[in-house]
Amino acid sequence: MKNEILKALPNTNDILTITDWVNKNESKILYLINNASCKKWFSKYHNPTSFLYPCVCSTRIKACVIIEIYFKLKSILEINQNELLYKKAIDEYITTTSTFNIGEWLFKYSQFEELLSFSNKVIVIYDNAKWSKIIFPLREIDFTYALILKSIFEKINYNETSQ
Repeated sequence: MKNEILKALPNTNDILTITDWVNKNESKILYLINNASCKKWFSKYHNPTSFLYPCVCSTRIKACVIIEIYFKLKSILEINQNELLYKKAIDEYITTTSTFNIGEWLFKYSQFEELLSFSNKVIVIYDNAKWSKIIFPLREIDFTYALILKSIFEKINYNETSQ
């Protein structure tokens, strides 16, 4: 099954290819969602901010794995689209570190704390019983500011918990 899934993925990991793949495959994904036995995908598609519970099937069907990859790649695109906003937050942090209140800065950019769970690879488990997974690496250059901001948040969280 892994080879079939890999054939369905974008053929390179640059952001333009991922964008193209997500856009070109949206109607196919919607078809898979509408015909999936698991209705969590339908809910996620129509309510993108809803929490998505992890799959607990011991062996997953191909369509389910491809749908999950689609949603993960789509969220990766959203992170990429925020690169300029991340840069603004970083610039503010760097230029005013000695004169500003860290709590106010954290509050101002709290919507970006989701970056703490960001990874520069997409990992999808396709066989829970064997923990078999597909790893789709992303180019760090497409997420430069996301990764820098993540490291700032990690540093702040580390400093707060070590005091």
